[in-house]
Amino acid sequence: MFIFKKKEETNNIERIDMKNIFIDENSKVKEIESLNNSYNIATIKQLTKSVILGNVSNALLIYRNVFNIKKHEYINNLNPIKIMKYNLVSLCINLINASIVSAKILEKDTIEMKNKYIADIDKQTNIEDLLITGENMIKGITCFINNYSLKNKSNCIEKAVNYINNNFNEPITLGEVSNYVHLNSSYLCTLFKAEMNESFKSYLNRLRIEHSKSMLLTTNNSILDVALSVGFDNQSYFSTVFKKYTNMSPKEYIDIHKKSL
Repeated sequence: MFIFKKKEETNNIERIDMKNIFIDENSKVKEIESLNNSYNIATIKQLTKSVILGNVSNALLIYRNVFNIKKHEYINNLNPIKIMKYNLVSLCINLINASIVSAKILEKDTIEMKNKYIADIDKQTNIEDLLITGENMIKGITCFINNYSLKNKSNCIEKAVNYINNNFNEPITLGEVSNYVHLNSSYLCTLFKAEMNESFKSYLNRLRIEHSKSMLLTTNNSILDVALSVGFDNQSYFSTVFKKYTNMSPKEYIDIHKKSL
């Protein structure tokens, strides 16, 4: 799971459309592209950010909601398998491009992975197998980003970061994480700051705020509900921390950024 960086660039990720290499000459490409564009782009960005931030469970939840069988029924006599392949390849390219931008992964290190997943998508012959292939792709890319980002970290910090990334929405504490990695709390605190260049509390709060930013823009949940869902126990403290990291209140963030969606 990706080590969260202070200058996160996932907001600049643009959705990539590619020519559908799976559609035959008789297919209506414009109609397929129109269907592809019907997916909520903000939701796809949320899925991408979840992968980049290391929350594979949330990424899979979003994926299962977007890429469900009902969205791939026959439309204007178009083959739903080809439609889904088109969307999965686009998603694959988006996720890998995001890893290059946000996780500072060298493009040459992603080529083999990209070709593998596109080939896996291409060889599937039914919707159910395509859905599973997509899930495996999300898990695999998240794992790749995680391993790449943590390659120079100690084993205990790697375990601690993974634990935080997967449980940030719970009321976790330094003591809880210390017990998980079998270290004294004060020692973990010192080691975390030395390797991550920020404190445990700062990393946890920053991660929570980054996830909340996506939720504020892509759901109809209240600010309080968003605060609770990312691990804060009250709206007031959430708003204080949110402003610390974004220089604006949650409401101001919504008002400014929803205009561009």
